[in-house]
Amino acid sequence: MILDLASLSQGTPPSVELSQKDTLPVTDSQSPLQQQQQQNQKQRYTRNVSLVDASRRLINRKIRYNQCSTISDIMCFVGMTGIILMIIGSELIFAANKQNYLRIIFVLKLATTISTVLLIILVIVYHYYALNLYCLNNSLDDWRVGLTLKRAAIIALELMICAIHPLSRQVLVIGYSSSGSTILNTSITNNDEAAKKLLPYNYLDVALGLPMFFRLYLFGRVLMFHLRVVRDVTSQSLSHFSRVSIDFTFVIKYYLQIWPTRSLMISGTFLFFIGSWSFRACEYQSGVNQISFLNAMWLFIITFTTVGYGDFSPTTYCGRNIAVLIALTGIILSAILIAVLLRKLEFSRWETYVYNLVLSTEISKAKNHASANIIKYAIALFRFKQRGRYSSFEYLLAQKKLFTWIKTNRSIRQKQRKLIDACVDRVEPLCSQALTNPINERITQQCVLMQEKMDRLEKRLVEMNGVMESIQNFLNILLTKDIK
Repeated sequence: MILDLASLSQGTPPSVELSQKDTLPVTDSQSPLQQQQQQNQKQRYTRNVSLVDASRRLINRKIRYNQCSTISDIMCFVGMTGIILMIIGSELIFAANKQNYLRIIFVLKLATTISTVLLIILVIVYHYYALNLYCLNNSLDDWRVGLTLKRAAIIALELMICAIHPLSRQVLVIGYSSSGSTILNTSITNNDEAAKKLLPYNYLDVALGLPMFFRLYLFGRVLMFHLRVVRDVTSQSLSHFSRVSIDFTFVIKYYLQIWPTRSLMISGTFLFFIGSWSFRACEYQSGVNQISFLNAMWLFIITFTTVGYGDFSPTTYCGRNIAVLIALTGIILSAILIAVLLRKLEFSRWETYVYNLVLSTEISKAKNHASANIIKYAIALFRFKQRGRYSSFEYLLAQKKLFTWIKTNRSIRQKQRKLIDACVDRVEPLCSQALTNPINERITQQCVLMQEKMDRLEKRLVEMNGVMESIQNFLNILLTKDIK
């Protein structure tokens, strides 16, 4: 069997050529030696074919993985472009002289629709390649076996999320005047009637525009294809052996462990700008001054921190729903932030040792000082008793100080006991166990060796007993012969 190594280096599936040794001879009568050779040849042929099949699968898997990564990058770019176009178009609608921007609004909405259609096509292509990759990883021959109900529901949900966008059809319909000309006509562009007709559709634009921010999940998919912890062969091997899937949830936990402050700052910044603009979009009302972006940022901050001064408050149902979501998110992120700060302020193991040593030294000094004062005032009381000054002021004062220092000494001892209890944490038993494990292993090995030696010694004693019995029998026989 001959493998095309050039095709392997170029990344194409290798071709298989069977040599004369790999062909199976067919004869009517074969000797046992020929049958054994034919069986070995069959095993070699099967092994070579399985090797070629495994190499072909690996090459196809690499190709599909690179295709999924490239399509994911393009999807993220197209999705982010659609969000930016939606924001620019909405800001033009919010402008005071929006009747001057109707042509630009129409072009932006049309570009958003085109990007959405392109994104839907890319989603379908991506899941086609992802399904092929799943079949290659699990050695499935038919893609319909890998298309489970859960995967189909995920694909449908993703298509629905990517399909939501403000429709350009609204601008075209509104642009028709009574004479039948469209808004693209320059004579109607500056007409106030077109601007008034545009206003009732802004709420629908907001309702279809805000869900476009769910497209940010595409950014998480791009990270899954490009992060080192996901692409690393070692981490993938550990994942398969430990049965822990390295998915997006694992990646979030991983980076919250190694970069907690940076991760919270990045996610909080994205949430801050998205929530602020959502407040601005939801609070748009015709004939009323539009809330500025700075005021929307202030409203986001006081809602996120659950303060709520009351100088700004949402008046629309959309704004109130956004406020509820931001408040709940603020509570969750605040709890995570507090946990991160506590972890940062927590002593390390060696810092804990130094802290306990310093505190123990201070407590020992205070205990010695209290003990010295107890002895001092006890001697003073003894002298006053020898002099018979039981009712003097100095005697009462020394007695009061003696009792005070005795009480102080008891409290210091109690603190010392608490410190000893606090010094023994979960790390100490683990460290002591790690130190005693090698000693226990050596002792176990020595016990096994001693047991083997005892067994050998016992066997030798049994043999010696047999030899002694045989000698005794031989001597008895000799004695009986001599007596006769």
